[in-house]
Amino acid sequence: MITGIILASGLSRRMGSDKLLLPVAGMPLVECVMQAADASQLDDIILAYQNLAVCELAGKYRIRTVHNPDAAQGQSASVKAGVQAAAADTQAYMFLTGDQPRIDAAAINLLINAWRTHKENIIIPVFGGRRGSPVVFPALLRDKLLDLEGDTGGRAVIEQFPGMVFTIDMPSTDTGLDIDTPEDYEAMAKS
Repeated sequence: MITGIILASGLSRRMGSDKLLLPVAGMPLVECVMQAADASQLDDIILAYQNLAVCELAGKYRIRTVHNPDAAQGQSASVKAGVQAAAADTQAYMFLTGDQPRIDAAAINLLINAWRTHKENIIIPVFGGRRGSPVVFPALLRDKLLDLEGDTGGRAVIEQFPGMVFTIDMPSTDTGLDIDTPEDYEAMAKS
């Protein structure tokens, strides 16, 4: 069983407003990620949120929600909320970021298929030579994920276990696009 965890409780400091609700292709940015996750082969999907407007979008999909009251503590709080909400029989966690509007079910499924043949590895997508997300962590690293502190995500765990990393070149660099700043959003709108 592989559980998708959508990290959607950031404070969008670099954007200046809640970027997850910005319109992309006629829907809020984070809903693009929800739609892709819902259409994928993920067995379970959890949305870690702090904004109620983001949570309400999940009701359209097969997505469970968990409120992250500690969003101000950084990304680690979102990771922990998702991992703690996952079913006990979860074999792997796929962390999706809520700000990746061009991720699609095909890309997610490619990573799931890689995990199915490399279940003891950390599966990392590579977009045009650059590592990105979503990243899959085997459940054997659950405690390491729960030990994260501050504005630190899975990268800290990856750095601890470089020998466990399995990378997969993604067919499209476009699906790796994430939106962090107004400039990122404007550039995406023009492409």
